[in-house]
Amino acid sequence: MKKVFLVFILNLAIFIMGLNFALAQDPNDPGFPDTVWISQVLMSETVDPLGWPKQFAVKCSIFTDEGLAGIAIPISFYHSQNLDILVDTMFWSEWVDDAKPDIEGLQAQNDSVASPDFIAKGFLGSAVWFRDSLPSSRDLLFTVYFNEDLFSVINWDTTRGIVLDTLTFYPGGMPLHFVTPSAEIFVPIFKYGAIGGVVTITGRMYKPDGVTPDSGAKVFFKGKDILRISGEDTLFSEGRKGVVKTDASGNYQILVGKDAYWCVFRDTSTQMIKDTNAYCFDSLTTDTSYIDFYGEYLPGQGTVISGICYKTPPTPDENKEVYLDGDLNDFTTTNSSGYYEFNVKKGGNYCVRVKSDAEACDSTYAYIFNSLMDDTFYNDFKGDKPGGWVFISGTTWRTPPESLPEQKVYLTGLVRSGVSVAESTISDTLGNYKFRMVERGSKYYVFMDTTGGLDTAYNAYFFKRPKVDVSYIDFVDSIPGARAKISGFVYHSHDGVPWENASVYLYGYDLNNVVFRKDTTFTNSLGNYEFNNVLMGLKYCVFIDISGGMDSTNSYCFDSLVTDTANNNFIAPGVDVEEESKEAVPEHFALFQNYPNPFNPYTLIRFALPEDCEVKLEIYNILGQKVRTLVDGFFTKGIQEVVWDGKNQKGREVASGIYFYRIKTKKYTEIKKMVLLR
Repeated sequence: MKKVFLVFILNLAIFIMGLNFALAQDPNDPGFPDTVWISQVLMSETVDPLGWPKQFAVKCSIFTDEGLAGIAIPISFYHSQNLDILVDTMFWSEWVDDAKPDIEGLQAQNDSVASPDFIAKGFLGSAVWFRDSLPSSRDLLFTVYFNEDLFSVINWDTTRGIVLDTLTFYPGGMPLHFVTPSAEIFVPIFKYGAIGGVVTITGRMYKPDGVTPDSGAKVFFKGKDILRISGEDTLFSEGRKGVVKTDASGNYQILVGKDAYWCVFRDTSTQMIKDTNAYCFDSLTTDTSYIDFYGEYLPGQGTVISGICYKTPPTPDENKEVYLDGDLNDFTTTNSSGYYEFNVKKGGNYCVRVKSDAEACDSTYAYIFNSLMDDTFYNDFKGDKPGGWVFISGTTWRTPPESLPEQKVYLTGLVRSGVSVAESTISDTLGNYKFRMVERGSKYYVFMDTTGGLDTAYNAYFFKRPKVDVSYIDFVDSIPGARAKISGFVYHSHDGVPWENASVYLYGYDLNNVVFRKDTTFTNSLGNYEFNNVLMGLKYCVFIDISGGMDSTNSYCFDSLVTDTANNNFIAPGVDVEEESKEAVPEHFALFQNYPNPFNPYTLIRFALPEDCEVKLEIYNILGQKVRTLVDGFFTKGIQEVVWDGKNQKGREVASGIYFYRIKTKKYTEIKKMVLLR
């Protein structure tokens, strides 16, 4: 069926934009407000007895108790199945008391069937003004004649109505409204007759979180035209389209033609998919409500990718471009807080990057998501790479080693001036929890109970500008604790001199007496060592040399550690006897046991020379392969010593394991075993 579409728009161009529309009521009859009336014409009256279309007229009149200076009447006439109809002529009526409308620049334009978007054209650049104020009465405004040119009306469908609505189908348009001589603008009630009907689509827009109303958001709608080729074939083509905005509460309302095909959606840049990012109605016959959106998608169909871009944490990078690739290609810029957000289809594959190079979609420069089903946050960038955060983690305990699962832990603090943080989490079934914080954030507190106030000496941990991850932030029954410290001193017995860089070892045993923790530390320049974050309630042993087996003479063991323990001191083994006679000339060649042993990565090797001679000292692995030559030269008589740093001849670190060191002179050769334990 040939389609021709005509829309009448009379825009009031000289009124001040932005005035609030108000619904005016008739003071003499509160139940009868100011109204625009459309005469009733049955579709059965638009055809002759033989079924051929005939000319008919639609009359528009108004009632108001206000003296009017002008009226804007964007009333659209169209078939309820979105078919175009032809409006042949339109006559403005004479007004009582010679209040004739002053109409300027009227130019009727029929909308063609081939028009791709059906933007309202109608009477362009015109306004309706009254030379004198319109008196308070109900009067005829105009008459519209249809089907005057019967050759343009083919297959006139009397099963559908002619829809009249008062929306302008383009952004920024005004609805039907009256204007008083004092420039007050108000919206009347719109009444329509039996020649057609409209239905209302209402809903609410939320941010992608599904909770926060999205005010001022655009909501788009469009229909489909049906062009019947034959009795069986039907062709759909692009139909009417329009846009409205949500109010302060995120609510919106759309009036569309009854019995027609309509779709409502949020984003015009992506493919419209029914029941994913669009609501579509095949034949909308009644008002429909709760047509809600979460972001750009129907509830449950979309998900969110978000994060913050930092120049150098915690300083945000404002107006930073962030790119989205994959099943959806898009880009956005960060706000003043460095925040960005993408609303994407659930189940898709995506890459998020800040480098403009599309080839940067790898884990070095981007976040990669495959079959994304849930919202994902904290996809932060530090410069051009993922980063900008640190983690604080720990465990909640009942009495170590018995954990206390599913406990609430809190994090509060100040990221930077004006930006605070307050979060909570629940420890898992093993009592473990973790917080993610902005790197170098100003200050953070972690706690479980602040009944007596926040006190770092009693119930909270405090962190200032953390640069690295922090672990073992444990609680025992909501009180910071569960971890102890083992410390001590290593020295020479003959003079008490500290033994610097000595290796000290820690073994931890579980409840089945199986070693679950092996740790190593080194003495400082004062000979002191310490092991921190040792979980209470378990057995631990500390030693420096157990090459001959572990016993009470060479180790400290604690069956159930419940508090810090200090003064776990050691005398440097296998060295001090020789230290006493170091200045004396040895009577025999000798190669002493290295110290410490096991070691990581340094160990001291000492040997005795009763005379001046050439000495070669070499390191071999367990396969008999030479690893390194430590000494190859002339030495004077006396006690000599050399340090091996655990590296081979090329300066590369060697693996843990058993090694042998061999001394060779013209008169003496000896080999000893040592253990490198990294």
